[in-house]
Amino acid sequence: MKKLFLFFCLTLLSHIGYAQSLEIAKKVHNFGTILEKDGEVEYIFTVKNTSKKPFIINFISTGCGCTGVKYDKSPIMPQQEREMTLSYDPTNRAGLFRTAVNIVGASPREDYTFHVVGNIVPRQKTANDLYPFKVGLLRIKEEMINYGIMPTGENHIYFIEVYNPTDKEIGLRVEKSNKSDYCKTWVTKPIVKPNSTSNIMYELSLKNSDYLGDIDDKITIYIDNVAQTNKIKVAATLIPNVYGLTSQEMDDAPVAIFDKRSHVIADINQTNNSYDFVVENTGGGELKILKAIIRNKVVEVKQDFEALRENEKGRITLTLLLDKFDKRTNGRVTLITSSPHTPIITLTLVGNKI
Repeated sequence: MKKLFLFFCLTLLSHIGYAQSLEIAKKVHNFGTILEKDGEVEYIFTVKNTSKKPFIINFISTGCGCTGVKYDKSPIMPQQEREMTLSYDPTNRAGLFRTAVNIVGASPREDYTFHVVGNIVPRQKTANDLYPFKVGLLRIKEEMINYGIMPTGENHIYFIEVYNPTDKEIGLRVEKSNKSDYCKTWVTKPIVKPNSTSNIMYELSLKNSDYLGDIDDKITIYIDNVAQTNKIKVAATLIPNVYGLTSQEMDDAPVAIFDKRSHVIADINQTNNSYDFVVENTGGGELKILKAIIRNKVVEVKQDFEALRENEKGRITLTLLLDKFDKRTNGRVTLITSSPHTPIITLTLVGNKI
């Protein structure tokens, strides 16, 4: 009987402590049909604090960058109502949509969701809309090829569409600045006819390459054999390919666990300008740092090990170069490891000069 009474009390306290205190008058709003050409739409919705304590809004998150909420950030008093203005931007979106707005209070359990739905009728796109970037007489869809983090041992192809808006044929060719054999670029049509398209192709041929780290490349576009000043940038970070490993191989593989990923030195000086990040191999096999990529010129990196066996620890030391910055800097180093669980890790050392 005592246990039952105690359970009842704890349950009651739990419900009292985390009672729902914010009431949303209408939890779903249907914008109906939205014309993209008309631009942003707004809706004002109301919330009410039904508790006996002030409700503090910790933050409001939305389902996408197309949705925003304007609101008074002061606490909502008991029994007080508060209007919030929701905006939705239909630019470059089409068809049915549903997105959410989460209102998060001071407690993790104080999480309230409001939904908006609708249907977007797209505007008729012009050539400038479809191909926003101008290169000489031609127009292209993108100025950047960003592969992100890519595994070695595979081929990856990306293309950028090119459009000729003129009434004459235009010659098109490309060259890359990266001299490596695993980077290739070409065009599908060297002569672009009026009101027609071609494609600038870029391929990372990594099946026979063991290169790890960053790829930074630039594609020069030649129009009628004249080099254009604006170039297409190419970026990628290559890591070991772990997709073919079996579950047993993954279980036996090393795991890199760092004590922390960032550190701040508040009073940096000549004798206090470095920090030791401790890493432990909590898996099997040998943990190695295959490559250290220094992201800016204000930091140096050293390690006190070649390989860490299971349960062994080592140190990665980041040192900030005081003569490279004035007051505050972030030294960042990206490590590519032999662990399929943690193949890429970035360490950051922040320094503040007195």
